[in-house]
Order: sequence, then structure tokens, then C-alpha cells
Amino acid sequence: MPWLSWTSPCGRAESPSCRRSSPPCAATAADCGGASDFPAKAAPSAPLSAGRCCSGWVCDGPPASPIRLENVTQIHYLALGMNHYARWALIFLTLVMPGPAEARDQAQARRFYDEAMTFYLRGDFRASLKAVNDAIDSDSRMGLAFGLRARIWHVLGDPLRLEKDCSNTLSMLKPLLGTLNAEELIAQGSAHLLLGDTKTAMSDFNTALRAWKQSSEGYAARARAWRAQGDHEREIADLNEAIKIESQALYYHNRGHANFYLNRLDKAVADLSIALKINRECYISWGLLGSVFARQGDLERALKAYNRAIALNPVYSYAYLGRAAIALAQGQDRQAFQDFAEAIRTNTRDFSSWFNRAEAYRLKGKKDDALADYRQALGAELRDPRYALLLGDRFGQYQLWIEAVAAYSRSYALAARSAPLLRRAQAWEALKKNDRAMADLSEAVKVDPASTAAWASRGNLAMNLGRYEMALSDFNEALRLSPDDPAILVDRGRLYTRTEKAALALKDFNTAIAADPASAEAYNNRGVLYANLIKNPDKALGDIVSAVVLDPQNAGYQFNLGMMRLKVHFFIKAIESFNTALQLKAPLAAVLPARAYAYAQLGDHGAALRDIQTALEKDSKNSSVFDAIGSIRMAEHDYEAAVGDLNEAVRLAPESVPALIHRGQAYGAMDSFENAIRDFRRAAEIDPRSREAWTGSCIARRLSRDYNGAVKDCSQAIEADPSHGPAYLHRGLTYLHLDEATRAISDINNAYQLGVRQAEGLLGQSYGHAMAKQYREAHKTYLAATALEPDTRTFQAGFEVPRGEAEDYFTAMTNLKTLMAPEVADPYVYLARADALHNSGNYDKAILEYTKALQIDASVSEAYVGRGNCLFAQESYDGAQRDFTRAIELDPEDTSSRLRLVTLLTARGHYKTAIAQVRAALKLDGRNSEAFLRAGNIYCLQKLYPRALDNYHLAAKFDPASAAAQNGLGLAYFGLRKYPDALERFSRAIALNPNSDRFYRNRGSVYMDLGQFANAAFEFKIAGRVNTDPSLVEEYQKLAKDAQARLSAGK
Repeated sequence: MPWLSWTSPCGRAESPSCRRSSPPCAATAADCGGASDFPAKAAPSAPLSAGRCCSGWVCDGPPASPIRLENVTQIHYLALGMNHYARWALIFLTLVMPGPAEARDQAQARRFYDEAMTFYLRGDFRASLKAVNDAIDSDSRMGLAFGLRARIWHVLGDPLRLEKDCSNTLSMLKPLLGTLNAEELIAQGSAHLLLGDTKTAMSDFNTALRAWKQSSEGYAARARAWRAQGDHEREIADLNEAIKIESQALYYHNRGHANFYLNRLDKAVADLSIALKINRECYISWGLLGSVFARQGDLERALKAYNRAIALNPVYSYAYLGRAAIALAQGQDRQAFQDFAEAIRTNTRDFSSWFNRAEAYRLKGKKDDALADYRQALGAELRDPRYALLLGDRFGQYQLWIEAVAAYSRSYALAARSAPLLRRAQAWEALKKNDRAMADLSEAVKVDPASTAAWASRGNLAMNLGRYEMALSDFNEALRLSPDDPAILVDRGRLYTRTEKAALALKDFNTAIAADPASAEAYNNRGVLYANLIKNPDKALGDIVSAVVLDPQNAGYQFNLGMMRLKVHFFIKAIESFNTALQLKAPLAAVLPARAYAYAQLGDHGAALRDIQTALEKDSKNSSVFDAIGSIRMAEHDYEAAVGDLNEAVRLAPESVPALIHRGQAYGAMDSFENAIRDFRRAAEIDPRSREAWTGSCIARRLSRDYNGAVKDCSQAIEADPSHGPAYLHRGLTYLHLDEATRAISDINNAYQLGVRQAEGLLGQSYGHAMAKQYREAHKTYLAATALEPDTRTFQAGFEVPRGEAEDYFTAMTNLKTLMAPEVADPYVYLARADALHNSGNYDKAILEYTKALQIDASVSEAYVGRGNCLFAQESYDGAQRDFTRAIELDPEDTSSRLRLVTLLTARGHYKTAIAQVRAALKLDGRNSEAFLRAGNIYCLQKLYPRALDNYHLAAKFDPASAAAQNGLGLAYFGLRKYPDALERFSRAIALNPNSDRFYRNRGSVYMDLGQFANAAFEFKIAGRVNTDPSLVEEYQKLAKDAQARLSAGK
């Protein structure tokens, strides 16, 4: 199964390039009227429903934000769109709207204007509108009056009339530039602010205050500019100055709103109380007071305040929405939706009512109703770009990317900022329109060149598109702007990982973790780096575990943890991680094949096939699923079936490197070397850095006797990954055929040091030493090989079980003329000859050769060990024990002699003496894995399973590549009836050495005890495929039939 990495923070295989700018997937606003999901710097001209204040921003309640039901103090609602006070306004429009005539009674117009401003500051917008219309009717060139009426339209939510009156204001005041008084500067600045030009507005207000330091309206105007910039502390400071000069209901209301925004609820209540004392009929203050009480958890008073606001203005949607939110929080859904309906009825073009009801439907799980209302909101009147963004995010959550694009486009049209471009680019990516995504991101860096999110997002898209130079340039620019940003460091680290610059990637990930020790994404990506490039599985596993601990709800991290556990043979834990990933909604197409492979590695073939079947039902055209099936078939040694499945994988994805490699391995196991080489070479063409492709080609070419080509291919694998042990092993075995013994010995030794513990390799190394006339080393290596796997007969390792049809160890050794020369005086020559005879099972002749060695030099302890081995194989235990004991006497420091004696004593049932010899060996070498293994065997035979476990664990600790230690652990757990642990350990033994039949037999025995007879029968059949000794094949066939019979009986 190929190692899969999932580096997306959102748990997707390819993360959108705009992920850094994306909002949370769920609403995070704190409560009704609290901080919203987005920055407070909203466009000041955004149309809200009835109750915008004279200062030109939201004064009747909190900023728009989504409803949440978890806590009644965390209820949000929007107050956007066409004002529901507009019904009253429209009645008056037919009566008082001025005609086109240019009346010029300036004195009368001034009286009406002052009257309108008085009403406005009291919060009496109905009377204010009538008076300001009278003023304009009296003097149609009065810029002040048009400026005030624009602010009223802002309160009433009429964006078209607002823009028209703002334009009139600016055009009438423009000829007077340089001569404007403070009042006119405030009117001009208010028009600029309503049109979104905060910078010019602030300049006008500052100039007005320098001209008239006691202007309450000047301070109130600048306060609203501060609010537009999100600076609520300065907003409050200016409102304090305004109130000192003149006590007005709207100033207190606005200061109450600012305190509400800053969560200073007691101060908000105090300010609103004063506003209502000045004007008891100011419905917007009642509405905001309801929000304050709701946030404080006083629902009873909140409800009374909302009801009072509705009584004063029956078409005031803000109060209906607040009342609906309370009803939802109290579980009174019917009342809530009645209030939503009432809010919508008052104005079907209002964004806030549609959006909030959609939010309520979403939280109730009514997807279709929610989407219908979101679509209504998309077509409603909206001038605040923040809420267009939020609407786009909702469509994105439902993967309705076309609607999301429309919402983000609307946001960008309202305010040319980078945020909607970043979001829209993400939607374009989801629609697989990367050219449009790149265009948006390029525009974003132009619109806001100081935006780290814009540069990082474009860098991510460029990286996903393989434009690595552009990606690096963008990440570098983002880091120039924000040098310590851990997220950008992670992004650049991912780029370095992808371009195989491991040192630079590690540096970035380390820096990111130092900057933010809670960065799960940094740990996850460093873990992927350790796993895939640095090849340090322990550190990889540790980092990915840290990522999961920091963010346990991230499906991608859970999947990566499963893959890492699979890689280090923690199969049961891997399945647990995959299960968690599935619970977190990870893609089935990625997780099911991986979990199937984990089940197959445990021998649970039924569960594996069920996962594969489910994956195919979800996506019958998924190449990776067929690749997984093929890999499972190969683990079962069913190579014909594997080729069939892998053919389909390659058909569906002709450039799938894993599928090509796996098919090449299957062909190789079937001795179809030409087909195997073709697949490996094709994989290497697609990915020249694929060590598996080059190594596979090396093996196939060696087995087809193209030795020079094999050496070249394995050298390519080593160049791609100098730590790839199998490449060294197979290049070393190839060098033997080229009579390059020194290189062979060196390569096989490197493979062993890198954790490749194959007995075939050690036999090959022994043969290499014999070729080099290093007979003593040949004997030592031969003993190591037989200790690892006693039945190994050949060094011709290939794709399947060890191959011995042409040259087995005995044949190869006897073909060495120097070794077989007569009348040799070197005793180790006779040891090498004897080893060859021992390996072929010709023990009598082997004993003669060992004896000849002793006749030349009776102090050669190794000869006694070799002869003892032969006598032991012939069950001549007394003679064997004498020889082992004599070897120890000659060389007391040699642990291998003692451990041979331990094996013999164990076979004779002399457990106490055997343990004494183990202890003696451990005194010589306290980290000797084989010594602990022998001790575990002794305790296991005595059914002292806890002691056996302790020793087997130590054996595995000191030699993690020991399949025998894992098998021992399986036996001990089996004895304790801890079947899952036994399955895990036998499966690890098989993963380390898939060519040992006894491991499959042991796993089959576990399944028999568990009553899973189908799996048991399968295991016994595999054992018979691995070891083709006729007597063993017959035994495994009987075991498989017995399991099948029990299965049939159970049915």
C-alpha cells in the first residue's frame, strides 16, 4: 500500500489555495450583537434596516452575524437590507417629495432643516424626513438638507436614494470648496463616509473640528468614521466630547452601541436608558436594549424591550429578528418562524430576514429550506460586502460553488478588496477553473499588496499547479510582510517538501513550531516530511500524533496517523485512526482502500473486501481502489488476480506510479520479467525519483540475467534515496553474479544496517566472503543467516518466496574452485564446505568436514558450533551439547555459541540450565536481541506468558526488524488469549518477513480460536503457497479443509 500524505488543514487531499483567507466553517460570532465572524471595518454605507443613526452607521443594534442556538447569550441576527420603517417613509414620500422647481427661500429652508436635525437627533425619523423634505422644497440647492436626507435614507435602508442625495450633496458643496464652514464640511464628510470613502471623510471631520472645536456634530461625525475603521475606543472618546457639548438621544444611543460592541454591557444599558429618558419612543434604542439584555441572559427583559420596539414601529424587522432568536433559543420554533415570517412580510427585499431564517433552517437541519432562503438573500438588497462574503461562505459549505461565486462577486463589486477575491478564487478552484482562480489571486495582490493572505494564497495555488518558482516567490513575499507567520512558514515548508529540499523544509517547520507550539499543521507537515523524505518513521509518528492531539477533529490528521501507523505495522491502531477519519467525514475514496489494506495486513480478508466493495460502489472509476485490491491480492500471494485488478487500475490512471509498480511486482512474482521491467521503467519515466520503481527494475533485470542493467537501476534507486535498504541488497546480490565480491559484501552489509534483515541477503554475503577467500567471515555470516531463518537455502531473492531452482547456496559454494581445492591447510575452508553441506541437509558429510577442520586446528571453536548444529539436526543431543559446550570453553566471549546451546537445552526441556546460559550471554551483551528471544521461547514453552512477553518485548526493542521477536510476542499473547494483540504481532512478523509459512499458520490458529474460519482457511492456504515442501503443503491443505468444514457447519 503506498504511503499517502494528506497535508491539507481542512482534511482534503488538495487544499484550496485560498484556505488562509477562509472564514471558519461554522459561525463563530459570540452573541446577539457581539463580534461577528469578520473584521469590524465594514463599508459605512451598508444599508441596514430601520434605525440607522444620524451618524451614518448602525445605531439600532449590533453588527450582522449568524444565529447560534448553543446559548441564548450567543444569538446573532442581521439587521440588514431595506428598512422596515420604509413603509412609514413611503407614505410620506407621496405627500412631501419636492418637485423639480428650484425654490430659494433659504431662511425658511434653514428653519425646516434645523427642525429636521432636532427630530433626527431625538431618533424621530418620521418627523425628520418630513421636515427635511420641507427644507429641500423651500431651497432645492441646500446641500446641508440633501446631506441630512442621505443619512435618513441610510437609516431607512434606501440605497438608491442615499446615493442620489450623497451625489447632490457633494455636487452642491463642491463649488464652495475652500469656503465651506464647519457644518458644510461635516455634511460633505458624511456623504463621503456613506459612499465608503473613510479617508476623505476623516479629513473633512478633522478640518471641521479645527474650525469649530465646540461642534457636537463634528465629534459625532468623527466618531462614526472611527467606527468605520473599527476603532471603538476612539469612537467612544469622540461621543463623550459630543455629549459634553450637547445631550442628544442619538449620541447616547450610539455610545451605548459602541459599549455593546466592546461587551461593556452595564455601560450600554446606562447609555440606552438615558437615550430613552430623552425620547421614550425611540424604537431603535428599545431594540438595542433588547440585544443587551439578551447578551446578559435576561431574556424576559430582552423580550419586553423587543415588544416595545415593535409596538412603536410594527415594521421594525430588527426587533422581530431579535424576538425570533430568543424563541429559537427557548425551543419555541413555531413562534420563532412566525417572527421570521413577519420580518420578511414587512419587506421581501430585505437581506437580513431571509438570511437569518436560512440560518435557523440550517441549524435545524432543514437544508432545502435553508438553501431556498439563502438564494432569496442572494437576490435581496445588500450593500455591505461583509455579509455578501458570509453568504458566499454558506454556499461554499454546501459546495454550491456557482452561487458562492455570485455572492463573492457581489461583495467585490460593493468594495474592491482582497477578501472576496480570495474567497472567489477558492470557489473557482473547486469548480476546477484554475485560470480564473489565478486571475483573482493576482488581482488580490494588486488590490492589497500588503496582504499576506493574498500572497500566500497565490503561492498555494501556484504550488498546486506545479509553478514552484512562482510559489516560492509568493511565499517569500508573504514572509517578508509577516516574517514569523507560522502558517506561511508551513506553506513554504510544504513547497520545499514537494521539491525534495528536506533541510529547508525542516527548518521552516521547526521555525513555525517555535513561533506557535500549538500549530497542528506544522506538526502534521513535519511528520509527512519525516515519513516521506527523511525516512525517520519514529519522528514522523510522533509529529503526527502531536497534530492529532492538538486538533483531534481534523480528518486529514487522523487519516495521516492511520497511514503512519500502517507504515510502522501498528495495524489495529491504524484501523482505529481510519475509523475516526471516517467519523469526521473524510473522503471514503481515500480512507476505505487504506483501511482495507490494514484489514488485509491483519489477515481479515472479509473486512478488507467489504471495504473495497463499498469503495467501488461509491466510485467504480477510482484507480486507487483497484490498486488497493491488487496490493491485497499480492499480500495473499495471489498474483494472477493481482495483475487483473492492477490492469484496471492502470487503465483508469495510466500514469499512476503506485499501480505500475505494484503490477510490475506481481509480474515479477509470476516470472514475467519482461512485463515487469516494462512497468517499472514506465513508472521511473513518470517519476524519476521513485526508488521502488528503480529497485523493482533492478530485481527483474537481475533475475533475467541482465546484471549490468540491474546494477545501473539499483544505483538509480540509491541516488534517489541513499537510505533505501532493498536497493543495496539487490545491487549486492547482483554484484555476486559479476564476481565483484567486495562490492557485494559492502552493499549487503549496508542493507542490513538499514534494517533489511533477509536471510537470503546474509547467505549471499556469506557466499561473497567465500568468493573473496574470507572463509572465517563466510562461516560467521552463514550462522547469522540460519539463526535468522533456519530453512533458507538460496540467496537468489526475488519478488516471491526465495528462489532456488538454479543456484542454491550449496551449488554456488561447491562451484567455487578455490573452496573445493584438495589438501587445503586452512581449517576455515573446511568450515565453509561444511556449511554448504549443512545447508543442503547433508549432515553426515558436513560433520566430516567440520571434523577435518578440527583435525587441522582443535582450537577453532566455530567448528564445534557447526558440528553441533548438524548433530542437533540429527537429534544427537548429547553429542551436540558436548560440541556447544566445548565451543564455549574455547571462546567464553562468544554469545552465539551460548545461544546455540540454549536452543538445544530448550529442546531437551532443560529450561533452568538454558536460562542460566541466557543470563551468561546477556552479561556479555546486555542488548543481545537473540538472547531475549531465546528466553522468551523458554518461558513461552513453560506457559509463563507474562515473563515471555517481557523478554520478547526486549528482543523487539533491541532489534525492531526481528520478525521472530514479533512472532514470539504473538505466541505469548495467544497463550494469554489476547487474540487482537496476537493478530497484530503475527501480522507484524509477516510484514517483516512475508516468506515464512509459520507466521501465516500462527495467524490462522488465532482465527480458528476466534471462530473466524474463513480467515483461518485463507491463512493456511497462503502458508501452503509460501512453503512448497510437499509434506507441509499437505498439512496446510488439511488445516484449510478443517477450517472450511467448521465454517460450513456453522452456517
